[in-house]
Amino acid sequence: MSIQKSLVLIIIFITATVQANEHKKYEIPNTEVVPLKNSKSGEQYELYIQLPVTYSDNSDKKYPVLYVTDGPENFKLLSGAAEYLMENVILVGISWQRGVAAVDSRHWDYSPKWLKLETYKTGNADNYLSFIRNDVFKYVEKNYRTASNNRTYFGFSMGGLFGTHVLLTQPETFNNYILGSPYLARDLSKYYQFDKSLPLRNNNLKVNVFLSYGELEKGYGKNIESFIAKLRNENYQSLVLKKEIVKSAGHIKSFPETVVRAMYWLSDFIK
Repeated sequence: MSIQKSLVLIIIFITATVQANEHKKYEIPNTEVVPLKNSKSGEQYELYIQLPVTYSDNSDKKYPVLYVTDGPENFKLLSGAAEYLMENVILVGISWQRGVAAVDSRHWDYSPKWLKLETYKTGNADNYLSFIRNDVFKYVEKNYRTASNNRTYFGFSMGGLFGTHVLLTQPETFNNYILGSPYLARDLSKYYQFDKSLPLRNNNLKVNVFLSYGELEKGYGKNIESFIAKLRNENYQSLVLKKEIVKSAGHIKSFPETVVRAMYWLSDFIK
């Protein structure tokens, strides 16, 4: 056998062996990954979009949309919960900024201007909200059959802080807010006016809020309870508030149960 033929056989053998040993990566069914740019700042993101299994069955039906920040972390668990508890919802995960460390992206994008931290650059929440309203909503509602009057936000920790900021500044952005263990390291009454000037005073709004935290979250728990008390004391007619405390759980361990409880809660409003 010639050297040339031997080399060809070796290459074929190696290729076959590599292919045999390769394992396919598992992908979440009915999910697309879409690159999307912030049209104002040029920052690059990705959307993870999961359609209901019945989406193609009825071309006239429009679906509510659940928007999820911290997409690379939160989307998987929300996807599993939605499959069992909310099968008729479009799920949209928003990634961290491309080319930026996750921890830097989330502290930058999810924090209001008043939050100052020594370790991280902060203060981009208003620009990030503009990106969601002007770019994310526009793309999703142009390309999919959505019920634009039935949007839900899910955010946990820093994402919960961002959702809180949206609720207090532009509450009409979403119909439902799920705020899991929001990073309330400050007393919000120092930064937001809860009197007549707060947009939640608009009685034409109808906003549902699910707010939870872990029983062992001693640091944030006090400020979260202060925030809840403020909302309830002001008796906003536009607001329906549900509070949940996850027993025997700290900040991180409260997340899975927050997802399940919130999805049960949300399913009632979606129906």
